[in-house]
Amino acid sequence: MQSLFDFQKNGIYRDRVETFLIDRHSQSISMSQPHYHPYYELFYIVDGSCKMFVEHRLFNCNPGDLIILPEGMLHRSQYEKDVRVDRVTFSFTQEFAYSLDQSISHDFLDKNLPLNKIHFEGSNRVEVEGLFEKLLVCFNSFAMESENSELNSGVNVERTSGLEKIQIKVLILQIFMAVIRLAVICDSSGREQLIDEVTDKIQSSAKFIFENYSSDISLKQAASIAGMSETYFSRKFHEITGYSFKEYLTNVRIQHAIKMLQACSCSVTQIATTCGFNDGNYFGDAFRKKTGLSPRAFRKNCRHFG
Repeated sequence: MQSLFDFQKNGIYRDRVETFLIDRHSQSISMSQPHYHPYYELFYIVDGSCKMFVEHRLFNCNPGDLIILPEGMLHRSQYEKDVRVDRVTFSFTQEFAYSLDQSISHDFLDKNLPLNKIHFEGSNRVEVEGLFEKLLVCFNSFAMESENSELNSGVNVERTSGLEKIQIKVLILQIFMAVIRLAVICDSSGREQLIDEVTDKIQSSAKFIFENYSSDISLKQAASIAGMSETYFSRKFHEITGYSFKEYLTNVRIQHAIKMLQACSCSVTQIATTCGFNDGNYFGDAFRKKTGLSPRAFRKNCRHFG
C-alpha cells in the first residue's frame, strides 16, 4: 500500500488509502504491533472469531459483527492460535465519503459512524454481506482492467466509467445506510457487552491511562484503579488487551506525540513533556523504536509527504 512509513518497520502509522479500499481474506496471525491509520475502516467478521482492543475498549468479534474504526484509532487484533478468521475490511477517507453525495454533511461520519460494534443477523446479515460482496466484485473488476494492477491505495472512482462510478457510489452509500440503520435500531443492548467483572476493571484502568497519559502514571496506580495487586493486574492486563502496562502507556503517549508533530510547531522537548515523557532521551529512543525515525525526522517526513 502507499505508505508514509513501512508498517514492518514502525508498526504504528499504517498505510494511506487515497479513496477507498476493500479486501476479504482469512487471517490467523495476531498483530505484533498496534497501529492506527488516517482513514476509516469497517472491520467485518464473516466466519471465525477474534478480539480487537481499540483505544481502551475490548471488542469480541464473531460472525456478523462489524467494528467501526474512525481514523486515528489505535487498535490491535488478536487471533486464537491456528484459528483462521474470514473477514472483510472496507477502508475509506473522509474526503471520499463526503464526495459520494452532496447531501452528506461534513459531520456525517462523526454523527453516524463513531467507534462502535454492530451485530448483523438474519436478513440484515444477508443484506450487508451481499453489499460487501458486490463492492468486492466491482473493485476486483476494476483492478483487472487498471494499468495499476496492485491498486494498493484504492480505486480512483473518477477514472472509472460513468456506469461503474454510479454503481460503486450506490453500493458504498447502501453500506453506510445499512450500518447506520442498524445502529439506530439497536439500543444499548446492541453495543459491546463486558465479558466479566475482571474485564470491566481492566477496561476502566485502560480508560484511565488513555485519558491521563500526560500524567506520571505508575503500575501501582493503574493496578489500584482496577482493585488488583500489581502482579495480578499485569498478567490480566496483558491477557485481555494484548499489551503490557508499559507498552500500552508508551503507545498511547507516542500516538499523541505523532499527532502533535504533525499538527503543531512546538519543540520536540515540549511535545515529549506534554505527552508524559519526563526524559527526552527516553522519548527519542521509544519513538524511534516504534516508528523507525527520530521525532525530528518524523516531522520532516510528514512535511515532505504533506
